[in-house]
Amino acid sequence: SHTMAMAMAKTATARTSAVVRGSDGHRKMAVRPHTKARRTWTSVHVPKSASKRDTSTRARINDPDMLGEEDADAVKGSPSALWRAAAAAMYLIPWMDCLMLGRFIFQEWTSFQIFHDLPMPLLMIYGCNAFMPLIIFFVLFLCVVRNTKLPHFLRFSAMQSIMLDIVVMLANILVMYAPSEVTHSILMPIFMNASFVSILATIFYCMIHTLAGRYCDLPWISEAVYIQVTASEFG
Repeated sequence: SHTMAMAMAKTATARTSAVVRGSDGHRKMAVRPHTKARRTWTSVHVPKSASKRDTSTRARINDPDMLGEEDADAVKGSPSALWRAAAAAMYLIPWMDCLMLGRFIFQEWTSFQIFHDLPMPLLMIYGCNAFMPLIIFFVLFLCVVRNTKLPHFLRFSAMQSIMLDIVVMLANILVMYAPSEVTHSILMPIFMNASFVSILATIFYCMIHTLAGRYCDLPWISEAVYIQVTASEFG
């Protein structure tokens, strides 16, 4: 019986043996089938990941619907008329700063004087103090651009107007500190006229798109604007 028990132990993978004592007092081998433990596999449902959105600047700027949930204030649909008007008003700042560049145009063509007179009421407030442009810059940047409670559309337009104003200031600096040989030559009127027309056309282009509720895409500038507005959400 001992030999039989050893043999039965070798086949434990197929069945399990147990030694019992029979009614006659002799040891007997009772064999019961081996029951394999059933493995239970937990099925984990992995949802199909959403298709990766195009996060390029152009796609996100041209289509506000591309703004994902990470933008807490992403625009749903077209902005309201109030936000459109407020966003378009941001471009009045570079408009007022570029008027100096149109000095020769206003002298030669009086029909262009309307572009000088339209922002004049605000220009009187804007230019009442030497520190007023700097104050307005910080107010726009800190209270509008970095304020995530405001709509993304408004913050984007405010930052883009600041970037355009920086371009205008650079052009004004070049005019102010140009050598006298350039100042009294024909090059200065050409530079000022070209700068004024191109900047004013860009401002009107931005204002038209903004009033229509669309993000205005400017080469190089809009990419830097979007990066700055996005960075403000994590700052």
